[in-house]
Amino acid sequence: VDLGVPARWTALKTRLTLTAGNCIAFGLINSATRWVQQECGSGTCGPLLSLPAALVVTAVGMLLIYGLDFLADIDCTGPRADANIRQMVIPISTLIGFGWKRAFG
Repeated sequence: VDLGVPARWTALKTRLTLTAGNCIAFGLINSATRWVQQECGSGTCGPLLSLPAALVVTAVGMLLIYGLDFLADIDCTGPRADANIRQMVIPISTLIGFGWKRAFG
């Protein structure tokens, strides 16, 4: 998004970044659900499918958040990279939320 949108359009850049992150999160939750369904059998549905998917998504999401936070905290990345790395936490958090919403919604 940084390369395709002029710097003066900060609101548009923010909205596009959040929209792209939400799209990625939604795609990942669907992929995780299909993976759990494939591993558990095609007859699996409802809570038997969505709860393991939410657990997998939460575990992977938390590992990604901790890894990104560690990467942003080390000194070899600049302030712009740190800001972009920290922006990636929001879609991952949304992914975790989608997983649990699907499990209990």
